[in-house]
Amino acid sequence: MAVDRGIGLMGLLLMALIAGLFIHDLLPSAIRWLLLLIPMIGLSGVLGLILLHRSGWLVRVWGVQLLHALGERLDRVLSSLRGLAIHLPLSVFIHFLAVVAVYHLALGLGMDYGLLLFLAIVPPVFLLLTVPISIAGWGLREGAMLGLFLLVGADEAQVVSMSILYGLILIVASLPGLYFYWTSVHKNKAIRIQ
Repeated sequence: MAVDRGIGLMGLLLMALIAGLFIHDLLPSAIRWLLLLIPMIGLSGVLGLILLHRSGWLVRVWGVQLLHALGERLDRVLSSLRGLAIHLPLSVFIHFLAVVAVYHLALGLGMDYGLLLFLAIVPPVFLLLTVPISIAGWGLREGAMLGLFLLVGADEAQVVSMSILYGLILIVASLPGLYFYWTSVHKNKAIRIQ
């Protein structure tokens, strides 16, 4: 599970970095450099974790065995050409589809900005949502999107509506998973009772 999250994070960082390279005049210079710096630091952290695992240094430090195990698993997946060729492009593609969903919501609300702007703004917002300081990103997502889209002159009500609608779509899309979780919990209880 942690490896899946780590590779997903790497795909999001990679997508944010690539998009950040193509936004020349869409955002103010300081914001553009910040949006480039964040994924570079994140990717450096993941690569650093893998290198620390390879050096064996993490094994000797008390209390960081979890980081060592994560570095080992990431190294195993990403060091094989097959693992790298399958997992990282899929991760980038999934995040790209999420950005396209936000873009189409914005179009439906009358926000007439190009997809490139969304590819530059939305991945850093998604990165911010990985910090566990809110429930499923509610409030944090709206604030981050509002702050970044106001820099390009977007309407406040449209941005907040877009973000709320995206959150509601995520809830609806998760409902099938809730069904399977619920049925597996009851199935496991029935097995334990017998």
